[in-house]
Amino acid sequence: MYNDIGLKEFVLDYSCIINFAKSELSEDGSDFVIRRNMENMTEYILQLIERDELWRFYKTKEWRSLKRKILTEHHYECAECRRLSRITRYDRDKDGRRKLISTVHHVKHVRDHPELALSRTYTDVGGVHDNLIPVCKACHNKLHPEKHRQAATKDRFMNVERW
Repeated sequence: MYNDIGLKEFVLDYSCIINFAKSELSEDGSDFVIRRNMENMTEYILQLIERDELWRFYKTKEWRSLKRKILTEHHYECAECRRLSRITRYDRDKDGRRKLISTVHHVKHVRDHPELALSRTYTDVGGVHDNLIPVCKACHNKLHPEKHRQAATKDRFMNVERW
């Protein structure tokens, strides 16, 4: 997709966006409809962020479809482990049983960049990079330490006298 001055911005999964707005491309092949649909998705995500209900985005048909595609394309292998020359395809569920990884991480976080929520890649000074990567639970926890730090401080007893 190209912006007004002809620079490539990011690659979108068009099927997800088209499904979101329940419309089709025009006969002349213009991507006006796709741009409009992406704006609708971005507005929807911004509303969810305002209401602190971003979890609803992760339940949408569009996200689940794209997530499944990303996991399949990467053969259910954790991208962060692979970067460290390890292959991790399984996580443990609550009962301790092995299951294929099921987490796809947004490199550019949705709260900060809602326009990239369904974008496979993003462009910065260094070039084009993957925006959606499959990760195991352990790596996802490392990528989001802020989520676990808050939970740990709530549960821990603090004495009145702290030295």
